[in-house]
Amino acid sequence: MGTIAAAAVCKADNCARAVTGTQRGLAAQTSAKNDCSSFLKATVYPSTVTSTVTITVFPSTVTSTSFSTTTTIIQTVIVGTSSVVASTETDSTVVQTVTVNQRRAAASPQTTGTVRPSSVPTYASACSGVVRYSSACSCWGVTQTTTTMPTPATYRTITVSATASTTIVSLVTYTSTFSQTITTSATTTTTALVTATATAPAGNAYCPNGQAVNGLSPACKRGPCASFNLRIEGESETVYEGIILTGPEDITTPSGGTHLCDGTNNNANPSPAGTGITCIADAAGLCGFSFDGTWSSSFQNFFITRIGTSDSNASGGCQTQPPPGNELLWAFDAFNANNFLDVQPRTANLKLGDVAVFTVTGRDGNGGGGSNAVAGATFNGLPTNANGQVVYVANQVGTYRIKATRGGDIRSPAAIITVTA
Repeated sequence: MGTIAAAAVCKADNCARAVTGTQRGLAAQTSAKNDCSSFLKATVYPSTVTSTVTITVFPSTVTSTSFSTTTTIIQTVIVGTSSVVASTETDSTVVQTVTVNQRRAAASPQTTGTVRPSSVPTYASACSGVVRYSSACSCWGVTQTTTTMPTPATYRTITVSATASTTIVSLVTYTSTFSQTITTSATTTTTALVTATATAPAGNAYCPNGQAVNGLSPACKRGPCASFNLRIEGESETVYEGIILTGPEDITTPSGGTHLCDGTNNNANPSPAGTGITCIADAAGLCGFSFDGTWSSSFQNFFITRIGTSDSNASGGCQTQPPPGNELLWAFDAFNANNFLDVQPRTANLKLGDVAVFTVTGRDGNGGGGSNAVAGATFNGLPTNANGQVVYVANQVGTYRIKATRGGDIRSPAAIITVTA
């Protein structure tokens, strides 16, 4: 299926398309996801613990000496938040066995190691390296795993003879302590934040069936509360467009259960606020559509898999705190879109018989460059010219919401046109 994703932080570039694109077929996509899972799997190999026992044979009047070794393994897991990093630190001491005649057994250093895949698949050659490939896999919803192998153990016995006739009793215990530090990383996916000026009247928003709702009416029970210009572009329709009031919330999904979503998840932000996913939840409450997503305990984040009737690959949003007043866009199949369309002007007040010119532009789906004129887009049933322009004739009184569309592109925000007599 497609991907609901943010256009900014999880970059929809050639690397992401090479990893998650559907052009190679379902079987290849399943194989690619298995490759991601294998690539994000780290295997920890503990060191071999060797215990040495020395048996000293004395005359009948001599008491034997026994020795013991104790190994303590301290494992510390540190979770980061920026990139996939593999780091292994080993602090080893030497275990020695002392016999009655003061001869010393050979030192046996303890070492540890963490093995991670480092070969990027050939089909993902567009990725610049392991960090970029790992990030694309994480954006696809694949989580990192760590497997610790069993600690191997060996034993050796040394037997020596003593000629002394003196009774010697000795008990010596040595303790070897080493640590394994496994540093992992959490790369999160956030939504696209497109700065724009709100054009709809305060509190005015629209549901999939065209029903107007008051986007400032949701009860914000846990502050701070703020309003955003939310737009959700599904596979075949606009699911929600307009202002929305939101704040920190407990989010519940069929697949993920109930968890707090306030932007501080996994220490992504220092203080709580509304997020990309709380906006979805409040819009769903107004318009009656449903959504679903899985919960990742390691990332402390919901990964949205469906909004309305549009299924998609997972995309996170509990760690995104858009600035108040900005436009927040959730777009179906964003990774494979050619352009994110826009139309100007966003509002027009015309008299009956007036003629107005609207311009359709597009922003590269890969996130590069600025906006360019889009030819061949459809606006009010008419195609745009080479300069992205199309003529609108005000021939009927009323208020109209018209979007620009083109195959392979994300729909534009609605231009609101009011025609009076």
